[in-house]
Amino acid sequence: MNGILLPTTRTPWVVSALVSLVIFGAGGATLYLVLFNRHTRQGVHDLAVGSYVADADKSGPVKTMPIWKAHWAILGSLLLVVGVGTGILGKKLGKWGPFQSLLEGVRLMKS
Repeated sequence: MNGILLPTTRTPWVVSALVSLVIFGAGGATLYLVLFNRHTRQGVHDLAVGSYVADADKSGPVKTMPIWKAHWAILGSLLLVVGVGTGILGKKLGKWGPFQSLLEGVRLMKS
């Protein structure tokens, strides 16, 4: 191959990054809110559309409470840590001997 490195995919990295962000970001945020947002019991989908969780065995108006503001800070921090961590891990894996061989094998199969 004369030292030319071919990409392992034709998908632009921006598209891959956005898809990963949506899948893992929304999935991770949903998991976090399900586990720790016990006050309002709202998940990402509830917050996005403005719906509330109500008990079926009670009657009367739904009591709405705001989400704890620190949840947004925690979710943002987790997203930042995971994003930076995956970037660092990707660079380290790219330099690791067995992983380089694997990537080279993928490149050779595509050419």
